[in-house]
Amino acid sequence: MRLEIKNFDWFTTYASVVLGWVSSLMIPIAPFIGLSIFLVFTDLYSGTRAAKKRGEQITSKGLSRTVEKIVLYFFCLLASELMTKVFHLPIPVTYIAAMAICMTEFKSMLENVNTVTNVNIFEKIKDLFKRHEDNKKDG
Repeated sequence: MRLEIKNFDWFTTYASVVLGWVSSLMIPIAPFIGLSIFLVFTDLYSGTRAAKKRGEQITSKGLSRTVEKIVLYFFCLLASELMTKVFHLPIPVTYIAAMAICMTEFKSMLENVNTVTNVNIFEKIKDLFKRHEDNKKDG
């Protein structure tokens, strides 16, 4: 006797499995993606302000780089998470990739702020770290 399951939908089953697998990859990197997108848009804003101050024209080609960066950063974070899971790496590749992406965008934003306000925040941050190191050595 053959057992038949009524109303069983193979497509829904396969779609659920695929969605579960994709979710298992996306949920851990969602904060990194969110922070990266936020920093890309803050860099876009500060970059357009800096370009206006320098008298440069803002073009659609320049703005399209923002979309390109978001897509590339997403794929970079997804690939790093895949590598970590597939190869069971002992180092947090995703964290390292996210830190590199965020530091790049943050540095770019600081350069734009320097252009707009003539305040070099990056140098001020470096001075703070240097003072902290000096205080550590003295105390």
